[in-house]
Amino acid sequence: MGIGHIGNNRLMKNVLFNVQKQLSQQADLFEQISSNKRILDPSSDPLGTSQSMSLRDQSVRNTEYDDVINTSELWTNISATSLDNALETWKRVNEITITAVDGTKTAADRIAMAEELEQLLQHMVQVGNTTNGQRFIFGGSVTQTPPFSTETDAATGRITGVYYQGNSFNQQVKSSDSGRTQVNVVGSNAGDPTVKGAFVDTTTNTDAFKIMVEIRDKLLSNDIIGISGPSGYLEKIETAGLNLTEAQVNLGGAQERQDLDRNRIIEQTSDIQEFLSEIEDADVAELILELNNVQNVYEAALAAGGRIMQTGLLNYI
Repeated sequence: MGIGHIGNNRLMKNVLFNVQKQLSQQADLFEQISSNKRILDPSSDPLGTSQSMSLRDQSVRNTEYDDVINTSELWTNISATSLDNALETWKRVNEITITAVDGTKTAADRIAMAEELEQLLQHMVQVGNTTNGQRFIFGGSVTQTPPFSTETDAATGRITGVYYQGNSFNQQVKSSDSGRTQVNVVGSNAGDPTVKGAFVDTTTNTDAFKIMVEIRDKLLSNDIIGISGPSGYLEKIETAGLNLTEAQVNLGGAQERQDLDRNRIIEQTSDIQEFLSEIEDADVAELILELNNVQNVYEAALAAGGRIMQTGLLNYI
């Protein structure tokens, strides 16, 4: 076998190697163009793959956070509506009390006011026992049973006492990477004076239900002095109203944080999609140019291989 024949064999091996390489590159380019994806497997771009995985993990967390916000937002919205209702009721309690001490009112007038107060008291208990679905919203972590129970007079059917059966647990949710947000309002803070009780607050020694019961009973007995005297019911009404307002303000803060977290998720989701597109998406126009170059090299390799084969045949002859 001649030296020329050996040299041609080596050249043919190189040509075949390059042809296979160009075919493989063409296949990859075709797949990138058809899928519009730049990264076909992690080994082709380890850094890009790592960045993509991190962004997708954040996207999954954001979806979970968004679900949490949607669920907790329903809770806070119902709580806010209930507190609005309670404050409107409390304004009427204040109006009745102011009117009751008017010297022109008769005992019959005050009995009628007492009956209205009884209706307002029953309504306030219903507000305190508001539910979100099957869960009571003002009972802290006790959500399966009504937080406020009542005792009634067997003869008259009037409420004689309202008692809190919940606890003072703050329900918090994680709606961002940075922290947690309290989303509930407790009906009473008897178990934890560091939180605000909406209807019963031990730090201000205020019980909205007890105030209503006592004023109603004094109206029934036409006890004007008992209402306007040293017991200071107008002041107690004001304090109880401030408790409800503070609970409402605190809840408003939670709603603002929910809005901020949702807006952050919307912005971050848009950014993530943009970053993923930059990392993963193929530049089709650039790939087509590259494919043309590879095809040209491939065709040149085939032509070179043909010439080598012709030369080899001539040498063999």
